[in-house]
Amino acid sequence: EMNRIPQYRAWLTEEKRMVKVNTIDFVCEYIGYERTPPSDDTEGYNETTEIFKELILMQATGLKDKNGTEIFEGDICKSCPAGVSGLIEKHNGSWCWKNEVGYWYIVKSVHDHEPYNHEINICDDIEIIGSIYLNPELLEAKP
Repeated sequence: EMNRIPQYRAWLTEEKRMVKVNTIDFVCEYIGYERTPPSDDTEGYNETTEIFKELILMQATGLKDKNGTEIFEGDICKSCPAGVSGLIEKHNGSWCWKNEVGYWYIVKSVHDHEPYNHEINICDDIEIIGSIYLNPELLEAKP
């Protein structure tokens, strides 16, 4: 499982929508993704492209939330049972859940970390409630 190829999604900044990335061309600087809904003229080939400067790439963390949904960079997750919302991002090379208090490393299980590391959040305790681009209001501080 550790050797699997990372999955990506992309936020298309002009169209304001999220797509699943099939291919990334770093030389020509574009991604390929599936059209939805499929267009009639593609004859089975349903991929279209977007250039890097029109999108924001987000990597999958390889971890799943308490409902078994894959967690991506840019996801907004709620901590259960505390109900605090935070953003998934990379911090010092590790996937973190960042809230107003600070960065919390997220791991698959309690066995994945050293016992002295208190800054930890187990995947079973967080739930995806949106993404920073689709639902930025979910991160705004409550009055």
